[in-house]
Amino acid sequence: MIQVINRAFDIIEYIAEHQEHKYMLSDIADHLGLNHATCANIIKTLVARGYLDQAGKKRGYTLGPKIFSFTGYFAHHQYMINAARVPMKKLTQDLNEGSILSIIRDDTRILLHEEKSRNELQVNIYPEKQIYSTSTGRMILAFYDDKELETFVRRYGLPKPEVWPEVDDFEDLKLELGRIRKKDICIQVSRNHIVGVAIPINEEGKIIASLGIYLPDLRFSGERKQMVLDKLVAAGQEINQHIKEYENEAILNKSRSQ
Repeated sequence: MIQVINRAFDIIEYIAEHQEHKYMLSDIADHLGLNHATCANIIKTLVARGYLDQAGKKRGYTLGPKIFSFTGYFAHHQYMINAARVPMKKLTQDLNEGSILSIIRDDTRILLHEEKSRNELQVNIYPEKQIYSTSTGRMILAFYDDKELETFVRRYGLPKPEVWPEVDDFEDLKLELGRIRKKDICIQVSRNHIVGVAIPINEEGKIIASLGIYLPDLRFSGERKQMVLDKLVAAGQEINQHIKEYENEAILNKSRSQ
């Protein structure tokens, strides 16, 4: 057996025992009897591949999105999926257009939940896609503060001209994202005549996800365009309200248990 692979699985299985807990490097290494430097190198690789997620500097590790993508189930974001499922289903039924709930990790837009339409002509949505090339990714990025955005660009670079023609430099990017943030909506039209429309989903005032619709541009004009925008915004408001209710219920349950 290959020892390093066994150790990687040991780390994942240990963290999976209590998914709500954030494990520090020292906790993991000591529990498994690993050299701290060896453990750090394995964890670094697991984070880079998406199998673990770092909550923040010195804030510990949790299971990453790649683990949950195997089953199509993001347990650590399940409350968002629960909040969004019914409004998204209604949105897709009302418009007969596919809808998605997305988060971002590093420079990638990741799907948490998708409702497919019954249209013969519909857009196929990839589970993971580069942030700049998606309306939901741009929507979340628009709410990064200046420091977060500078760090992001330093790490991942600016969008390629063919992906975002209006952006030539960092100031252009800030300007475009500022416009999205001001409107609270992102509308993107691809070279393949696909329209992506996205709005923010928030938790305690912080943007945590984005609700989006993707459809052929021939179905996004005139009265139909306004209907899509109105229905999308209404669904987003309902999801935000459900999330707030989940938060209040969690706070209530916590106070009862104390």
